[in-house]
Amino acid sequence: MAEINIPGVSDKYKTNDLVKNLMEIERVPLKREQSKLENYKLEKESWHRINQYMTSVRDNARGLFSYNNPFTEKSVTSSDDSVLTAEAKRDTPAGEYKIIVEQIASADKFLSNNLNKDFNVVAGKYTFKVGSKSISFNWRGGTLSEFTDSLNKRGNDLLKASLINVTGTTKVWTIESLKTGSENMLSFEDDALSMAATIGIIQTQKQSESIPLVQSTRNLSPISQLSSSGVSLKSGTLQFNPQSGAAINLKDEIIKNQDNIISLKIKITPTIDITESEKTEEELKPLLPESSKIEFNSIIVENAATDLDLPYFEQKPKQTKVENYSLVYIRRSNGTETSLGQIASKDEISTVSFKISDYPDITGVVIKNFNTGKIIEISDMRSYKAQSERNIVPLNPVSLAADARIKYEGITMTRQENKIDDIIPNLTINLEHSSSKPITLKIDNNVENAKNAIIEFVGNYNRLMAELNILTQTKEEIVNELEYLTDDERESALKRLGIFQADFTLTSNKQALQRAVVSPYAIEKNEKIRMLSQIGISSKVRTGGSATAAQMRGYLEIDEKVLDAALQNNIAEIKNLFGFDADNDMIADMGVGFAVERNLTSYTQVGGIIAAKTTTVDNRIKSSEKEIKKLEDQLTEKEAELKEKYAKMESTLNSLEAQSSKISNFNKQNLGNQ
Repeated sequence: MAEINIPGVSDKYKTNDLVKNLMEIERVPLKREQSKLENYKLEKESWHRINQYMTSVRDNARGLFSYNNPFTEKSVTSSDDSVLTAEAKRDTPAGEYKIIVEQIASADKFLSNNLNKDFNVVAGKYTFKVGSKSISFNWRGGTLSEFTDSLNKRGNDLLKASLINVTGTTKVWTIESLKTGSENMLSFEDDALSMAATIGIIQTQKQSESIPLVQSTRNLSPISQLSSSGVSLKSGTLQFNPQSGAAINLKDEIIKNQDNIISLKIKITPTIDITESEKTEEELKPLLPESSKIEFNSIIVENAATDLDLPYFEQKPKQTKVENYSLVYIRRSNGTETSLGQIASKDEISTVSFKISDYPDITGVVIKNFNTGKIIEISDMRSYKAQSERNIVPLNPVSLAADARIKYEGITMTRQENKIDDIIPNLTINLEHSSSKPITLKIDNNVENAKNAIIEFVGNYNRLMAELNILTQTKEEIVNELEYLTDDERESALKRLGIFQADFTLTSNKQALQRAVVSPYAIEKNEKIRMLSQIGISSKVRTGGSATAAQMRGYLEIDEKVLDAALQNNIAEIKNLFGFDADNDMIADMGVGFAVERNLTSYTQVGGIIAAKTTTVDNRIKSSEKEIKKLEDQLTEKEAELKEKYAKMESTLNSLEAQSSKISNFNKQNLGNQ
């Protein structure tokens, strides 16, 4: 049987191989363009990578001289963290502060008696108060658990209740104030009062009487520093006009009750400052009228000037404005006075209270209003027993509302909370527990944070320098020297090696960075430190021997011992080294950090050098992708054309071969017939 050949399917004449070989030649321009596209994409990736490294170094450099630089940060060390901790701000004065935490602020927390598990709360109106704030709601009746949930939904940050299972059949109800301080006592009104008494939280009592400190101005005596003429008493409230003061003399019956508390409320009201209302010398001195005159027929006759000797007028020196919130002092038996510190609030009514036992030699309370533009009103001045403020007695108290009480610089101070930020400027202290021993807070420069910031800067600088070396040079040892690279990172670095060796911008940037970190800076305030090498940072920190090839590539090394010593002894000069305001315009204009940041900003900013480079590469990528699409379309058409031509050729050859076979058979047949 004769072989059947189908053009385009069978490959008797190896036309497929011919087409394939011809197409390989045709694909040369496409492969060349694809290779160019891969190079463009690698360039774009490299620009993104270098932008990332430059941005990191720029931000590190900026952080070393900006307002939030680490050289002005402070650290706080407490001699006993279990008693007292603190947080310092940048402007906190360095030094040691000794504080005695006599008492921490606490809140009311009460327990009930053991209750049956099925105890129900009857319907009614329930009101709970914490200080002056209250929570009130109508209850339709239900289980204690449901009542607790309903109260907690309304409690927010004021109070909280909970249930504790004691046994399988009994439980205890707890209620607590979430506000500390003696002014935030927990109390019960309406049906809440009867409920609290029923379940054994409280029992009611008559409120104890308190002793007023001032009943008339006869209880007052003048003081030497300020005038008492501006002091008045009306309806139980003492008013102190600007620049006035007086002493409240305490009765013996008050002083002898050492367990009692003395309390008074202070209100500050702004008024016209007396320094602004003072008249000038010209307004106060006497003036004589001008001499009179007479005129007749154009003739003027003037009186002689008045000849009178006026008394000499001497103007008093003008007062300066005063704003002082240390208002209350304790007068002791030896005549000395102890300040109770600044009042807690300058805008609202403040309460100042203290135990008489804290000042056993007290003889009086002195009020001093040194202010020139403030009126001070003192009200509710009284002495009372510690628990006389309550009309209830807690039966199972876990804790009772009390103020924090500390002693600093010999002055006893009270506050409503355990977080106090108005005693030492820019320092917040946190009271954890009471202690009879003084706790020392040591405020220092945060050297550790400063060191870490410098190390981070040097590390990112070296990573940027390594990338610049990789992109601008073709030596493989540049990659092999970087021991911190993983195998994948090393392979990727070798692909990028030298792709920008002809790009002057990166070479220029590298040189500028190297100059910035090795140059001296003429900082007038610095006496010792003007170069990074003086704080242990240079390309070769170890003395002796010649520099290695790696050390010649611009990388920085750190001598930690030198850096630690410099930070301990000259942190202010190190701060100036990274950024200094030479022209006093409140903006740094010289230093290592400033120079590095300024150089890199021109590359990394929006519309900067790298953005322009990336845009150029993006345009080349788009152009290359279009060219590749065009070449691919042309190759498809070319391949189809070649296949069609060779298919026709195969068909023609098959036809000729068939005809040749027929002729051959015909000749054989004729020869056979002869």
